[in-house]
Amino acid sequence: MKGGTRMGNISGGELLTRCLLNEGVKYVFGIPGGQMATFVDAIYRVGKPAGMDFVMTRHEAAAAHMADALARTTGEVGVCTGTVGPGSLNLVAGVAVAYSDSIPMVVITPQIHSNRCYPFRGSQQQLDQLKLFEGITKWNAFVHSWERIPEMVQWAFRTATTGRPGPVHLDIAVDVLYELGDEETVKLIPPARYRATSRPWESCSTVSHSPRASPGSLGKTSCSDPKSIRPSALDRLPMRGMNWTERTSP
Repeated sequence: MKGGTRMGNISGGELLTRCLLNEGVKYVFGIPGGQMATFVDAIYRVGKPAGMDFVMTRHEAAAAHMADALARTTGEVGVCTGTVGPGSLNLVAGVAVAYSDSIPMVVITPQIHSNRCYPFRGSQQQLDQLKLFEGITKWNAFVHSWERIPEMVQWAFRTATTGRPGPVHLDIAVDVLYELGDEETVKLIPPARYRATSRPWESCSTVSHSPRASPGSLGKTSCSDPKSIRPSALDRLPMRGMNWTERTSP
């Protein structure tokens, strides 16, 4: 990978992990399955040393709700995943809530082999996951090649955070996740070059000249801090020092 020190062939799952690290993702919530083995393996091998954790839940719906909660409390994009078929179907309840409340989230699902889907040819656990998530996401797409993983991840995060925020969905064929490609051919672009990376805020001077500003309202907030306009809910939680793994352990 250009700009890195380690060269060689990497799987689609590892490339996906590196793309998420490039986006600043710290947690991926979900339940692993055989189709996403290279992805989960890469999170532990590559992601964990770089500060990313896979948080395994007891149900995929919980994974979607946890990704939603992370986005609400920190302002970061939540990421969740479930395996093909029933696992993806179980994500729907949490994703629908995020869509209704305009919460930025990236939903990642593996799909059966690319030569047996869209249109389907009768495989176990096959499910049209594009149609499934179409009505409860801002945008979704099928990733059919190793080379397009970085582009599609960038597209997903940009769409999730641009304009009215909301969940987006990436459906990735299992053979793409297992496919090996040359790391040196990939160049990851800094997120600031294609999407907003900070929350919007206004200065005191702008607010003070607003015709809607009521007398004395400026004394209730400190405009020197961007968070004063849209504070992080996590700053007010007593369990702020705990991590997600600690909170979900038995």
